[in-house]
Amino acid sequence: ESSIDRELDEASDAVTSKLIGEANALGAQLDAMKVQFEREKAEGQAQFEEQKKELAAKILAFRQDLRDKKQMAVDKGTAFEGDLSTGLSQVKTAFSNLFK
Repeated sequence: ESSIDRELDEASDAVTSKLIGEANALGAQLDAMKVQFEREKAEGQAQFEEQKKELAAKILAFRQDLRDKKQMAVDKGTAFEGDLSTGLSQVKTAFSNLFK
C-alpha cells in the first residue's frame, strides 16, 4: 500500500509540475501577446491620427476652393451687372439720339 501511495504521490507531483510549467509558459505567451497588442494598437492609433490630419487638410482645402469659386462667381456677376448696366445705358442713349 505504501509503494502505491508513493507512486501516486510521484505521479501527482509530476503532473502538478508539468501543469505549473505549462501555466507559466502560457502566462509568458500572454504577456508577450499583450505587449505586441499594445505596440500594434499604438501603431494603428498613429496611422489613424495621420489619416485624420490628412483628411482634415483636404477638407480645409476643399472649403477654401469652394470659397474661391463662390467669390469668382460673385466677381463675374458683378462684372456682368456692370457691363449690362453700361450696355443698357448705351442702348438708351442710342434710342434717345435716334428719335431726336
